[in-house]
Amino acid sequence: KLMQWRKTATVIHEGKLMHYIPKDKVYVYFRYTETGKVMVILNKNKEKYGLDLARFSEMLEGVNTGKSVLDGRRVSLSGQLELKSMEGMVLEVE
Repeated sequence: KLMQWRKTATVIHEGKLMHYIPKDKVYVYFRYTETGKVMVILNKNKEKYGLDLARFSEMLEGVNTGKSVLDGRRVSLSGQLELKSMEGMVLEVE
């Protein structure tokens, strides 16, 4: 599903990159254009982890939710995001 989405995701091919220094074994980066934004989160912890989203306020300003590319579920992008152990997420920021 991710590979099929990637083929048509202009933001991945043409977007700018904003990445953040990994913290507590969690790496986050954004790909963005004027019309779209994707947030990629990689949790390398062996335990679940609460990601404080305030750190990404520059990229999440005015944003409330994201949509998972893998399963279509809506994810709240305010406060803290609970990540499963060793989880990766690709979210279309809405």
